[in-house]
Amino acid sequence: MSTTAIIVEFLVIGSLALSTVIFLILTVLKIDNFCFLSDIKEWSSALVVILTLVSYFFGALLNSLTISVYLSIRNFLELINRNKFLSYLINSKILKFFLGDGRFWLEDGQLEWDRIRFFIFENGSINVIERLKYTQSLVRLFRGVAIITPLFGISVSIWLVTCLNQPITALIATGLCLTLSLLSTIAGSNQGKDYGREMAVAKEVIHEKLFLSKK
Repeated sequence: MSTTAIIVEFLVIGSLALSTVIFLILTVLKIDNFCFLSDIKEWSSALVVILTLVSYFFGALLNSLTISVYLSIRNFLELINRNKFLSYLINSKILKFFLGDGRFWLEDGQLEWDRIRFFIFENGSINVIERLKYTQSLVRLFRGVAIITPLFGISVSIWLVTCLNQPITALIATGLCLTLSLLSTIAGSNQGKDYGREMAVAKEVIHEKLFLSKK
C-alpha cells in the first residue's frame, strides 16, 4: 500500500509541476489553443509515457525540496508570531494552528524522531509500519500540493491573460488554486499532527510489548 501511495503522490505533485511548466511554455510561444495536439496524435502513446516519467521525476524532485520550503515557511510564521503587532493582525490562533505540528521536521527534534522511526521499523509489525508510511505519504502529498498549486494557478492565469485575454477567468483560476492550496495546507497540518501522535503511540506500545516479552 505504501509503495502505491508514494507513486500516486509523486505523480500528482509532478503532474501539477509539469502542467505549470507547460503553461509557461505556451505563454512564451504565444499558443492560444491546443489544436497542435492533433498533429502529434501518432505519437500519443510515447508522449503519455514520457510525460508520466517526467511527472514522476518532478514529483520526486519536489518531494526532496518540500521539507526545506516547509521549514522556511514555518520559520517565517514563527518570526511573525514573535512580533506582537503582526501576530495580532494575522490572528495568533491561526498561526498557532500551523505552528502546532511539524516538530519532527525541525532540526532540533529530527534526531529523536529518527530514533523513534527506526525503532518502530525494526520492531513493529508490518501493519503498523505500512500505516505510518501511508500517513507520512499523505503529509508529503498535502504539503506538496499546497506549495505547487499557487504556482500552477499563476502559470495558468498568465496564459489566460496573455494569450486569451480573459482576466476574469484568470482571477477565478487563481482563486480556486489558492483555495485548494489553503485546504491542502490545513489537511497537511492535521495529518502531520496525526503522524506525530501515531509515531509516539506506536513506540510506546512496541516498547511495552518488548518489555513484557522479556519477562
